[in-house]
Amino acid sequence: MLSAGQTFAMQAQAAVHKRAKELDKQTEALAQEKQKMSAVGVADNDVLDLNVGGVTLSVKRATLTQVSWPTTSTQ
Repeated sequence: MLSAGQTFAMQAQAAVHKRAKELDKQTEALAQEKQKMSAVGVADNDVLDLNVGGVTLSVKRATLTQVSWPTTSTQ
């Protein structure tokens, strides 16, 4: 029979393993998305026109991708 500490350690290890698999899937999805984007000629120096409250703003894609935004996933 396992002690409470051993059981907790096994559950924690299983949770870490599960999260690692999820991260691997997300990493692969990101790599595939980047590959698709490069195939259609998406570049950091592209100028994008954004409609912000009825006002058109022109920004470079690089400006919008400089910051890592928080994800909406819940854990």
